[in-house]
Amino acid sequence: LYAPQRQFIERLTQQGLRLPLGLYRGDGLLGSMAAHDLDPLTRSWDNKRVVGVRQATYAIQSLSPFRLRDVQRHLRRSVRHMRGRLENAAIQRIIYADGFTALPQHADDMIRAFLAEHGPPATPLPDWPFMSLALHHARRARAADPASLRPALVARH
Repeated sequence: LYAPQRQFIERLTQQGLRLPLGLYRGDGLLGSMAAHDLDPLTRSWDNKRVVGVRQATYAIQSLSPFRLRDVQRHLRRSVRHMRGRLENAAIQRIIYADGFTALPQHADDMIRAFLAEHGPPATPLPDWPFMSLALHHARRARAADPASLRPALVARH
Protein backbone atom coordinates (compact mmCIF):
# COMPACT_ATOMS: atom_id res chain seq x y z
CA LEU A 1 0.00 0.00 0.00
CA TYR A 2 2.17 2.80 -1.23
CA ALA A 3 0.05 5.58 -2.76
CA PRO A 4 -3.05 6.45 -0.74
CA GLN A 5 -4.95 9.46 -2.03
CA ARG A 6 -4.32 12.75 -0.33
CA GLN A 7 -8.00 13.08 0.68
CA PHE A 8 -7.85 9.67 2.37
CA ILE A 9 -4.78 10.64 4.41
CA GLU A 10 -6.36 13.97 5.35
CA ARG A 11 -9.56 12.25 6.52
CA LEU A 12 -7.53 9.65 8.39
CA THR A 13 -5.59 12.32 10.29
CA GLN A 14 -8.68 14.50 10.87
CA GLN A 15 -10.35 11.52 12.58
CA GLY A 16 -7.22 10.99 14.69
CA LEU A 17 -6.78 7.44 13.45
CA ARG A 18 -3.42 5.80 14.05
CA LEU A 19 -2.00 2.34 13.64
CA PRO A 20 -1.18 0.69 16.97
CA LEU A 21 2.53 0.93 17.77
CA GLY A 22 4.40 -2.33 17.27
CA LEU A 23 1.96 -3.64 14.67
CA TYR A 24 3.52 -6.27 12.40
CA ARG A 25 0.88 -6.11 9.66
CA GLY A 26 0.24 -2.40 9.43
CA ASP A 27 -0.26 -2.40 5.68
CA GLY A 28 -3.20 -4.77 6.04
CA LEU A 29 -4.89 -2.52 8.60
CA LEU A 30 -4.32 0.54 6.43
CA GLY A 31 -5.78 -1.39 3.49
CA SER A 32 -8.80 -2.30 5.62
CA MET A 33 -9.25 1.36 6.52
CA ALA A 34 -9.27 2.21 2.81
CA ALA A 35 -11.56 -0.67 1.82
CA HIS A 36 -14.06 0.38 4.50
CA ASP A 37 -13.65 4.08 3.67
CA LEU A 38 -12.60 4.60 7.33
CA ASP A 39 -15.90 3.29 8.70
CA PRO A 40 -16.28 -0.49 9.16
CA LEU A 41 -19.53 -0.05 11.09
CA THR A 42 -21.58 1.50 8.28
CA ARG A 43 -19.54 0.95 5.10
CA SER A 44 -18.98 -2.56 3.85
CA TRP A 45 -15.67 -3.74 2.45
CA ASP A 46 -15.24 -2.59 -1.15
CA ASN A 47 -12.21 -3.82 -3.09
CA LYS A 48 -12.67 -0.96 -5.58
CA ARG A 49 -11.32 1.43 -2.95
CA VAL A 50 -7.88 -0.27 -3.17
CA VAL A 51 -6.30 -0.68 -6.58
CA GLY A 52 -3.58 -3.22 -7.22
CA VAL A 53 -0.71 -2.47 -9.55
CA ARG A 54 0.44 -5.49 -11.53
CA GLN A 55 3.97 -4.12 -11.96
CA ALA A 56 4.49 -3.60 -8.22
CA THR A 57 6.81 -6.24 -6.82
CA TYR A 58 9.17 -6.79 -3.97
CA ALA A 59 12.29 -8.87 -3.69
CA ILE A 60 13.08 -11.21 -0.87
CA GLN A 61 16.41 -12.88 -0.43
CA SER A 62 16.37 -16.62 -1.10
CA LEU A 63 17.05 -18.64 2.00
CA SER A 64 19.13 -21.76 2.25
CA PRO A 65 18.48 -24.54 4.76
CA PHE A 66 22.26 -25.00 4.88
CA ARG A 67 23.02 -21.57 6.36
CA LEU A 68 22.28 -21.13 10.06
CA ARG A 69 21.54 -17.42 9.58
CA ASP A 70 18.89 -18.25 6.96
CA VAL A 71 17.27 -20.90 9.16
CA GLN A 72 17.13 -18.39 12.03
CA ARG A 73 15.62 -15.77 9.72
CA HIS A 74 12.95 -18.23 8.59
CA LEU A 75 12.10 -19.19 12.17
CA ARG A 76 11.78 -15.51 13.22
CA ARG A 77 9.59 -14.85 10.19
CA SER A 78 7.37 -17.80 11.08
CA VAL A 79 6.89 -16.42 14.61
CA ARG A 80 6.08 -12.97 13.18
CA HIS A 81 3.48 -14.53 10.87
CA MET A 82 1.79 -16.08 13.89
CA ARG A 83 1.89 -12.69 15.59
CA GLY A 84 0.19 -11.31 12.51
CA ARG A 85 -2.58 -13.87 12.91
CA LEU A 86 -3.05 -12.74 16.52
CA GLU A 87 -3.13 -9.10 15.44
CA ASN A 88 -5.66 -9.77 12.70
CA ALA A 89 -7.98 -11.64 15.05
CA ALA A 90 -7.78 -8.85 17.64
CA ILE A 91 -8.24 -6.10 15.05
CA GLN A 92 -11.31 -7.77 13.55
CA ARG A 93 -12.98 -8.02 16.98
CA ILE A 94 -12.28 -4.36 17.69
CA ILE A 95 -13.12 -2.68 14.40
CA TYR A 96 -16.34 -4.60 13.68
CA ALA A 97 -17.61 -3.91 17.20
CA ASP A 98 -16.44 -0.32 17.78
CA GLY A 99 -14.72 0.99 14.65
CA PHE A 100 -11.16 2.05 13.91
CA THR A 101 -11.17 4.71 16.64
CA ALA A 102 -11.29 1.93 19.25
CA LEU A 103 -7.86 0.58 18.28
CA PRO A 104 -5.44 0.86 21.20
CA GLN A 105 -2.16 2.74 21.15
CA HIS A 106 -0.03 -0.43 21.43
CA ALA A 107 -0.43 -3.66 19.46
CA ASP A 108 0.78 -5.81 22.37
CA ASP A 109 -1.98 -4.43 24.62
CA MET A 110 -4.51 -5.26 21.91
CA ILE A 111 -3.22 -8.84 21.61
CA ARG A 112 -3.20 -9.38 25.39
CA ALA A 113 -6.77 -8.06 25.71
CA PHE A 114 -7.88 -10.34 22.88
CA LEU A 115 -6.20 -13.37 24.47
CA ALA A 116 -7.72 -12.60 27.88
CA GLU A 117 -11.20 -12.58 26.37
CA HIS A 118 -10.97 -15.22 23.63
CA GLY A 119 -7.87 -17.31 24.30
CA PRO A 120 -5.42 -18.36 21.60
CA PRO A 121 -6.87 -19.01 18.15
CA ALA A 122 -7.05 -22.50 16.72
CA THR A 123 -3.69 -23.24 15.12
CA PRO A 124 -2.69 -26.10 12.81
CA LEU A 125 -0.29 -28.56 14.45
CA PRO A 126 2.77 -27.60 12.34
CA ASP A 127 2.36 -23.96 13.44
CA TRP A 128 2.03 -24.67 17.19
CA PRO A 129 5.69 -23.99 18.08
CA PHE A 130 5.61 -20.65 16.27
CA MET A 131 2.26 -19.65 17.76
CA SER A 132 3.55 -20.62 21.19
CA LEU A 133 6.54 -18.31 20.75
CA ALA A 134 4.36 -15.50 19.40
CA LEU A 135 2.07 -15.84 22.43
CA HIS A 136 5.05 -15.83 24.77
CA HIS A 137 6.48 -12.67 23.19
CA ALA A 138 3.12 -10.87 23.21
CA ARG A 139 2.44 -11.71 26.85
CA ARG A 140 5.81 -10.48 28.10
CA ALA A 141 6.11 -7.39 25.87
CA ARG A 142 5.97 -3.96 27.47
CA ALA A 143 5.17 -0.63 25.88
CA ALA A 144 8.16 1.26 24.57
CA ASP A 145 9.46 4.32 26.36
CA PRO A 146 7.74 7.33 24.70
CA ALA A 147 11.11 9.08 24.37
CA SER A 148 12.31 6.27 22.11
CA LEU A 149 9.34 6.79 19.79
CA ARG A 150 10.14 10.36 18.79
CA PRO A 151 10.40 10.83 15.02
CA ALA A 152 13.91 11.08 13.63
CA LEU A 153 15.25 11.87 10.20
CA VAL A 154 16.86 8.71 8.84
CA ALA A 155 17.66 9.81 5.28
CA ARG A 156 17.57 12.71 2.85
CA HIS A 157 17.07 12.36 -0.86
